[in-house]
Amino acid sequence: MLEICAGAAKSYIKGYTGLDDAKIDEYEDITVAYLVLINDMYSSRDFSSDRASQNPVTAQILALHSVNLLNGVNENDI
Repeated sequence: MLEICAGAAKSYIKGYTGLDDAKIDEYEDITVAYLVLINDMYSSRDFSSDRASQNPVTAQILALHSVNLLNGVNENDI
């Protein structure tokens, strides 16, 4: 189950930020977001949840590194 959560957390981070594996590894704070996501996924492994919002720590960290929300800017421009 943890392997599934870890893979899903990494995919979520890549989709949210627009970064690839190499870029994700450059930021130490993304590791914190990664671990928080895994914990949240594992803790909420029921298919129903009363919480529909994202963890604020994760949201703040990933927002700092999101490049896919900038129109006309790609990873090579940074």
